[in-house]
Amino acid sequence: MSDSERDSADRRVRRTEQAIFSAFRDLVLSRPYDDIRVADIVEGAGIGRSTFYEHYRNKDEVLTHSITWLFEALADAAVGAPDHQRLTFVVEHFDAQRHLARALFRDRPLRLLTDRLSQLIEARSREPLEARALAAAQLEVLCTWLCARLAVTREQALEALTLPLRHR
Repeated sequence: MSDSERDSADRRVRRTEQAIFSAFRDLVLSRPYDDIRVADIVEGAGIGRSTFYEHYRNKDEVLTHSITWLFEALADAAVGAPDHQRLTFVVEHFDAQRHLARALFRDRPLRLLTDRLSQLIEARSREPLEARALAAAQLEVLCTWLCARLAVTREQALEALTLPLRHR
């Protein structure tokens, strides 16, 4: 395959994944997570079912894949290697997408997100239980801030994302 063909194929993959993410996001904002079916995502993305399955096994994988790039910065912060610029971007992104985060940071999606963040932290040389505790703590900070459970500023949320490390 030539470089030009490879670039074209890469663009098609990115375009398809973007269509899937966009359809998924719209669905998450319009109905409960458990009511979303792969058929709904396929229809919203304007792709065939087989195309969807070339990229993802199910809607849970769409969710975890779509957020992994953000969770990388959280995982780094959880193990004491925060990139403050990236972490600030993550917090600002969640702030801008507050309505979407509120829809995902509960029930089954929250468990899936905790699992994914825990995996990323564990991959950075943490024991599984410690990784899970750190993931849960970070997501609770984000949930508390985004859902206005406490009067917390963006700056306080940002600082709190690294708190579990300071108290060990």
